Amino acid sequence: MNTSTVKLDLPETIYQLLERQPLQVREMAIQHAVDAIASYLEQEAKLAVGREMLLRLPQEAQKYADAPPSDLASNHDDYLYGAK
Repeated sequence: MNTSTVKLDLPETIYQLLERQPLQVREMAIQHAVDAIASYLEQEAKLAVGREMLLRLPQEAQKYADAPPSDLASNHDDYLYGAK
């Protein structure tokens, strides 16, 4: 797997605690950070879908004689946050 390096500024107290840990624990902490970033980006991608749908609502409404989608009230969370 190809990797890239990023700079991560940690609060000094956390950095010191991390430095005192054995190498295996530090590597696990780094992997947890990578997993958290990946999870965050996945969730953001889902949110982007909902945001795009909301931005398209005016155009979509025109297709239905200016009436919003009939399920907007019941499914607005899906439109905002992506289908679960």
